[in-house]
Amino acid sequence: MDRFYEDVNSLFVRAYDAFYVGGAPIVGDVAFYERLACETGGRVLELACGTGRIALALAESGLDVTAVDISDGMLTMARCTIAGRPASVGGRRPLDTRLGLLAGRITNVRLGRVGIECCRWARKTR
Repeated sequence: MDRFYEDVNSLFVRAYDAFYVGGAPIVGDVAFYERLACETGGRVLELACGTGRIALALAESGLDVTAVDISDGMLTMARCTIAGRPASVGGRRPLDTRLGLLAGRITNVRLGRVGIECCRWARKTR
């Protein structure tokens, strides 16, 4: 992996969220994913989650989310963002029980129970 993405102190990792100041480049992206998740069972697997902008928003809306990224720096930034948020919102389960962050390549990450549920969902939708 390129060191440009790896370290939490790299300029790219630290500046990544600045691209989204004032809103996402694609208006309504989080709402789209939230609607899709609700229509298909409410569990979300986000691959290449970066700093967790989408994963965190979906978990805060009450969805169960597993987010995967290869960059430890990006995941560290996501954890820092999560640490600054309230543990639970609107009487929902605590955020740390709804959002799991995993480090690894998306081609071989081990998802455990989440992977089993995703495979079941994929078979149902074929």
